[in-house]
Amino acid sequence: MPSNADNVILTFPPRPITLWQRNVVAEWFAGTQQQGLDIARAYVSERRGDDPMIAGRIAVVVWPNQEPTHLIYSPAESTFWVVSSAPSWGDLHRFGTLQAALNSIRPVFDEPEDSKSGELATNFVW
Repeated sequence: MPSNADNVILTFPPRPITLWQRNVVAEWFAGTQQQGLDIARAYVSERRGDDPMIAGRIAVVVWPNQEPTHLIYSPAESTFWVVSSAPSWGDLHRFGTLQAALNSIRPVFDEPEDSKSGELATNFVW
């Protein structure tokens, strides 16, 4: 069950995904394929017919599923990244970087020890 802070986060639309961030997603996905991990697809959902729940977010599909199993996005007016998981989408985890958010699903990127940017604390000041 989402906390009050999570409910607030869910009300914010996602920030647009930049070209640089799309490249990060592509690099992460390529890394999962090279390592033989179970990621079937990773993409930015932007088709008109996409479910509004995933539109504007990064969708990750873990094999053997056909539908997204994880959604990643940065809420408008924020600097952190949120990862939610199917089926309820209510269990939210917040990360300081897109790389850390992607690595929370399957670790691909090396992160220097002095700049580990794992999950953020749940208390935020907006």
